[in-house]
Amino acid sequence: MQSRGGAADPGPALLARTSLAVVAAPAAAVTTAVLAPAAVQMKGRHMDGAMQVEEGMVGVMQDLRIATVERNAEVTEAYRHVRERTEAAAAQLQQEAAARDAQLAQMREVMAAAFSDLEASLASAIKLTFERSAAAFGPLHGRLDEGEGREERFYAATVPDTIERLSGAHVREMEARREALVLDATTTQAREARIVQRLERHVAEHEARAVVEAEDRRAQHGRVATAIKEQVRDTAWESWVSRAHCRSGPLQRRRTSTAWPSC
Repeated sequence: MQSRGGAADPGPALLARTSLAVVAAPAAAVTTAVLAPAAVQMKGRHMDGAMQVEEGMVGVMQDLRIATVERNAEVTEAYRHVRERTEAAAAQLQQEAAARDAQLAQMREVMAAAFSDLEASLASAIKLTFERSAAAFGPLHGRLDEGEGREERFYAATVPDTIERLSGAHVREMEARREALVLDATTTQAREARIVQRLERHVAEHEARAVVEAEDRRAQHGRVATAIKEQVRDTAWESWVSRAHCRSGPLQRRRTSTAWPSC
C-alpha cells in the first residue's frame, strides 16, 4: 500500500501498530491517512526545530511551576491575613453589639420609668379636672335634664294635642271621603270592566254573524248565478229553434200542425 505522499508500503507488521487519522486541508476533501507508530516515525525536516522548541518549553514549564508555587504561597499568606482581620472585625462587632444592647436596655428602663411617672401625673391631672368640672357643671346637668323633660312633653303631648285640636276633624273627614272615593273608583272600575266584557262579547258575536252572513251571501249569489245561467241557456235554445224554423220555409210549416212562432 502506498500513501498519498508516495511512501513505500510499511508492511503487515508495521500496519499492526499504525493508526488511521481522518484529515482534511482547508477547503479540501476529507482524506484518511495512515500514521506510523512513534518508534518508526521518519524524521521530517521540521523535527530538529520541534525538538529544540520542546526542550526550551521544558525549562519554561519549570519556571512557570516555581512561579506558580511562589504565587500560591503569597495568596495563602494574604488569605491568612484577611481571615485574621475578619475574625478581629467580628470580635469587635460582637463587643459593639453587646455594648449597644446594654445601652438600649438601660434606655428602655429609663424611658419606662419616665413614662410611668408621666402616666401617673396625667391620670392625677385628669381626675382633678373631672372633679372640678363635675362640681362646676352640676347645676347645668339639672337644667339639661329639665330641658329634655320639657322637650319630651312638648313633642309627646303638646304637639299631638294641638294637631288634633286644629285639624283632627278635617283629617278624619278627608279620610272618610278618601275611603268613599276609593269605593266609588272600585265600583266604577268594576262597571267599566263589565261594559268592556259585554262590548268584547258583542264584537265577537258580530264578527261571527258577519262570517255567517258572508257565507249565506256567497251561497245566494251562487244560486242566483246558476238560475241566470239556466235562464240564459233556455232563452238561447228557444231563439235558436225559432231561427232554425224560420230558415226551413213555408213548406215545412204546412206539413205539421204544430204552431210555430212567427218569423
